[in-house]
Amino acid sequence: MGSIRRAPRNLSRWEARYRDLSGKQRTKTFDSRSSAKAWLASNETLMQTGAWIDPRFQSIKISKVASEWLSSDHRKRDGSVARDNSILTNHILPEIGGRAIGGISRSNVQALVDKWSLNSAPSTVQRQYACLRGLFSFA
Repeated sequence: MGSIRRAPRNLSRWEARYRDLSGKQRTKTFDSRSSAKAWLASNETLMQTGAWIDPRFQSIKISKVASEWLSSDHRKRDGSVARDNSILTNHILPEIGGRAIGGISRSNVQALVDKWSLNSAPSTVQRQYACLRGLFSFA
């Protein structure tokens, strides 16, 4: 649960504060109390639903996250790693690899899945989507 107060340095502005999932305090200042409340409510909702992304990591490229994700799970079998690497290399990274992780929306993912559906079998699309979902869950 966050809080809203008058900004200590400028009493005509409002400050919204909350603690993120790691316990770090996040603060932002607004011109109106209603804007501060809306921002706070949005971030709290994102954290509760698991969709919140740390602002420091939103600008990291998907290609960098993908390489970290592939090497992160040492329990994964070699064949699974090879399959995921192939899916990343051939289907995901050419499309969105150069974009920032925070710049991908649900509609971008849906467009990518729709594109895969035009040329691939449903089971193939399902596997590609599972790989993409795993990547975003890791991020």
